[in-house]
Amino acid sequence: MSKNNKRRAFTLIELLVVIAIIAILAAILFPVFAKARERAKQTTCTSNLQQLGKAVLFYCDDNDGYFPRAGDYIDIEYRQSMRNATPPIPYLQNANRFMDPTNWKKIDGPIGKYLKSADVWQCPSDRGYLNAPPPADKNVFKGYNSSYTWHVRVSFRGATTSDGNYVYKPFSLAGLKFPNRVFLLCDQVPDPLSTFSNLQQKAGTWHGRDAKTRSLTTVFADGHVEVVSGADWYTPKDLPSTWSGWGLYADYYATGR
Repeated sequence: MSKNNKRRAFTLIELLVVIAIIAILAAILFPVFAKARERAKQTTCTSNLQQLGKAVLFYCDDNDGYFPRAGDYIDIEYRQSMRNATPPIPYLQNANRFMDPTNWKKIDGPIGKYLKSADVWQCPSDRGYLNAPPPADKNVFKGYNSSYTWHVRVSFRGATTSDGNYVYKPFSLAGLKFPNRVFLLCDQVPDPLSTFSNLQQKAGTWHGRDAKTRSLTTVFADGHVEVVSGADWYTPKDLPSTWSGWGLYADYYATGR
């Protein structure tokens, strides 16, 4: 066999160069693929919340414009713990009707008939909640049948008496002062026993775990869905200083005062 017919083998240096090039390309492309995958999950989450928001509004249409008297799964499970929280949660004090199980339904009950599938309750980015018992510590949907937090305050802060006490009835959609700022559901599960300022530190938000990247996909009472940064969610620029610390939970958006 002539020398010209001999196959030339790769040298060790050439193999190392090829491996290095592959490693560099992988380092560049893998984060891109990861971001694309997360964006796809967030798109699914947005679609879920659009359907859930529509279901809530359909419920309102069928019930004289009022929101359902309902809690999310964590509200129901931790009802008594919330009632006895230390320090106290002000709006739950002396709220015996709030604690009465006959006044409560899980949110999927009232709006379930308006949904085609229960799968919309699961956020594809649900990675569990740090303080929850198993299996919710790994996947909140598996623990509570919902990855999303229902804004329970629209269910029982709908009126006040002349002496300033709360009547535990739902808000009406028409009665909301700023429906485009009243959130209905979002992809987080806050710790019901924490003070509100501590909620920002809890690992219950799926799209980004640190303060710089955290965001919450949120559906509002006017039906629109928005991806809200953690900073804008917890410290909205349009919230009066008297409501400092409440973020989008503030009743100001419902009442205007």
